[in-house]
Formats: sequence, C-alpha cells, structure tokens
Amino acid sequence: MARCSLIAFLLGLFPAGSLAQTRVAVGPLPSLTPAAYGLGAAPGAPVVALTSPARAALPSVLPALAAPAPFASPIVPIPARAAAAPAHARTAALPALQALGQELRQRPADSGRPLDDVFDRNPRHASSAVAVPVDPYEPHPVMPKGRFKGRPIQTHERRALTILEGADAARFAPKEGEVVAANFSHAGKFWIAKFPKDAVEKLIFQKWDFGEKHIRLRLFGWTLLDFKLFHLAHTELRFKLKPGTDIPLYPQERAENPVPAHRVDDIVSSVEGVGPRESQFGIAAGLFNHLVAVRRFKSLQQSYDERVSGEGHVIEQWDLDLPPEKKQGIFSAALVDSHEDAMRTPYHIFLHSCTTEAFRIIDQAMDYGRRAWQSVIFRHIPLFPEAYLWARGLLKPGGKSRLPTLNAEFKAKNLISGYVIK
Repeated sequence: MARCSLIAFLLGLFPAGSLAQTRVAVGPLPSLTPAAYGLGAAPGAPVVALTSPARAALPSVLPALAAPAPFASPIVPIPARAAAAPAHARTAALPALQALGQELRQRPADSGRPLDDVFDRNPRHASSAVAVPVDPYEPHPVMPKGRFKGRPIQTHERRALTILEGADAARFAPKEGEVVAANFSHAGKFWIAKFPKDAVEKLIFQKWDFGEKHIRLRLFGWTLLDFKLFHLAHTELRFKLKPGTDIPLYPQERAENPVPAHRVDDIVSSVEGVGPRESQFGIAAGLFNHLVAVRRFKSLQQSYDERVSGEGHVIEQWDLDLPPEKKQGIFSAALVDSHEDAMRTPYHIFLHSCTTEAFRIIDQAMDYGRRAWQSVIFRHIPLFPEAYLWARGLLKPGGKSRLPTLNAEFKAKNLISGYVIK
C-alpha cells in the first residue's frame, strides 16, 4: 500500500482529497530529501534510497508535481496543487516514475529495509503515523532454510544481542571484564546494556506451561475436561544481580556522550522462536523449520509484562543450587551464545528450543560425574524441566529451591521488580 500511495503522489493523477496521504520510506540519502523537492518534510528526513536512473531524473520532476507545504511529518498529505500539475510535467515524469516503480517492486538487497517494515514494525507498540528512527544495531536476518528460506525475519520484538567492540564499546567506558551489547529488551524498546563483571548472585530457572489448543468440556455445571492439547513448557534463565550492582541501559543511538536512561538488576535470558511475517508459532512451525531460535536478553519487568500481564501465564521458579563461579560462567556463556548465533539456527522443539538450549548452557558449565548420562537424556522434551533439574542434582534438598511464582512475587512486592530507580 505504501508503494502505491507513493507513486500516486508523484504522478499527481488523483484529484485533491482522493488520496489522504502517502509515505516516504527510510533510506539514508542526504542528497535526496523531501525538503529539497518541496515535499515539506523536516531537513534530513529519511526517504527511499534509489540506485537506478530514476534517482537522476527525479530532481527535475518532483518540483513540478508537488508544491511546498508546511508539513513536518514523513507522512505527507497530498497538496491540492499537486493535482493541478501541468500535463507536460506529468508526461515528462513517466519514465522516471516507471523506473522508480520497477525498483520498488524488485526491492534489491542493497536498497535498504523492506518498505513495509519501516512503518509497520509493531502495530501494538507504535503508531504507523510516526516514522521509526533508524536503529544502527537492527539486525537483518533471513530464514536459513525451510519453506520460508530467504525471507526476512521479524526483529521488532525479538533480537539476539550484538556485542560491541572497539570504538563502539569505548563510548560507554567499560571497565575490565564488562561487556557492552546492543538489543537488550526493556520497556518495549531495545537498549545498549553494559553488563558488569562477576555480578550474578542467583540463577533462577523459570517455567510456564502452554498448549496448542485449550480443550474444555462442561456438563450440568460440572467441568469434565479442562486441559491444553499438545501440552508443552517454556523455560527461561533468570539472573539476579548482587546487591549494589546493576546494568545501565543506554538509548540505542550513536551519541558521543551516552547517558544511561534506566538501570536494571534482574534480567532474563530466553530462547524463543521467531520467523517471517508469514509464519506462526505452533507445533508444526517448531518442527518444520518455519522459525529460527533467538536467545533474547530482557529485563525481568519486560518478561513479566509479556508473559504475565500480556499472556496470562503463571511462571514457576526454582533457585538453582550452584556455586557462584558456575552461575557467572553460565551467564557469560549465554551472552556469547546470543551474539554468536545471531538468529541463524532453525528452531526445533526437540533439538534446538528454549528447554534444550537452557540445559545446554547449564550442562557446558557443569561436571556431573556419575550423573553425566542424565544430562544427555533429560533435556529434549520441553515438558518436565523441573524433573531434569532434579536428575542433575541442581535443586536444593527438601524442596528449598522452589520459589513463589513470579506472579505472586510481583503481587507481594507491589513494585516494578528488576527496575532500579536511582
């Protein structure tokens, strides 16, 4: 729809009022700005990046088709005078506009992001009437195999970490052993996080149940059946930092002197399935390469907002019985794993899922001795992860590892857990 509206605007073929507005898509091209051709957008506003001869022809065409207008949004209402453009101007514009239309339809790999993704990144969290700023750390993964091979993967909600190095990291003045990484999730946005060294106090295993279809049968007021078909469990690793330590979060922009906007001290690492727009999470998608696995890092508050407030799950928790160096080692391994995998591995319920990857990270850091065989068998079926913890000897005796649910924890504290206000 955005492409059709753009071409209609340039041609000026429609009477005033027949089209309400058009969109200007993102692409960093300073020499081709809306203000330069009387489109009224603010200086430096992003527009479509052109690489074909259409770009060379547009400067002589656009002024004749659109008179200046005092609009400051990249979504520009069609000026009434555009409909009255001279016929010879519209005729002269046709070759350039045809080339432009052909280029937009083809969307070559070097032309920037798909136009639809620019304004429709997340309909639940952002209005399509406001252009999304260019994110220098937005990944552009594509499906590596399967039915959707080559399709762009959605990244507006779920991303792997991108560990920063060199000058990019130096802007945040990290101390020895600290890790600076982009794409940390908090408050519905992505942030640059500076992870401190040796700061993990607790490693808490989290689980919540879900199913493909809810089956409920009632008769004469009695509930005879109430369960979820294809019952599975989602697992996550929660890292609670030591008192007095936190993770500063910086806006995900290239500022010279970045200042932290938030600080968190309770975070979650979670492997989740994500794919192109055409895919939908489900049993079939998790078995036939419709998704890739992404190891996210997010604040506990973000996780609560998604899973409890948003989806209504009950999250169970176990405080793992591990020495401090093992907890920190697992945390560091998860950071590196998120960065190195970079959304390239297909998600599979039994081979590469939330449960298999949570236990893989834990098992790599442990020496189970005589229990080693259990770490191979008990991890592939995402149904009873608490039993897998018991089989590995990771739970405290006497049921002391079991904690209140995250739901009860938040209700009891009546505060935003994991969000340190300073």
